[in-house]
Amino acid sequence: MITVIMATHNAERTLPGAIESILSQTFENFEFLIMNDGSTDSTQKILNNYALVDKRIKLFENKKNIGLTESLRHLAGESSYEILARQDSDDRSHKKRFEKQYNILSTTNFSICTTRSQSMQTLKKVPGLSYFLPKKIILKYKNPFIHGTLMIKKQAYLDVGGYDIDYKYAQDYKLILDLYI
Repeated sequence: MITVIMATHNAERTLPGAIESILSQTFENFEFLIMNDGSTDSTQKILNNYALVDKRIKLFENKKNIGLTESLRHLAGESSYEILARQDSDDRSHKKRFEKQYNILSTTNFSICTTRSQSMQTLKKVPGLSYFLPKKIILKYKNPFIHGTLMIKKQAYLDVGGYDIDYKYAQDYKLILDLYI
């Protein structure tokens, strides 16, 4: 089983596509925890409608915006399963993403798995050139991993203390650095 965690803030335009891409995964054995982080648009209404039609969705709400880091920490704490998968509310996941990533985590000694992505606007693959360079070198300068594609064993996440609340931004970079060291 996988716990998918997604925090969203005022994402009424992109949210349906992000949710649909998760609900249409070929790997269907997951719970989908979504935090509405103080949205003032129709985000909550959209979330309520999806939660009515799919029992895997569990909704959480911050009355005021507290930020991605704290929202993700809360959702990870609410997870019921041993693998966490990230999804951003403005991204779309390939329908076989969970199937492929879960297979890697369950058949290897790896604790984390990420994928490349493709920009919906330019169709370019991300990361670009840095994908081919040694991660140990690239990590000194930037995060070469796409946060919205992260799948991680919950124990590895807990072993490094999870998302660091001192990082309102770049929480993904800090988490990767903590895992890598």
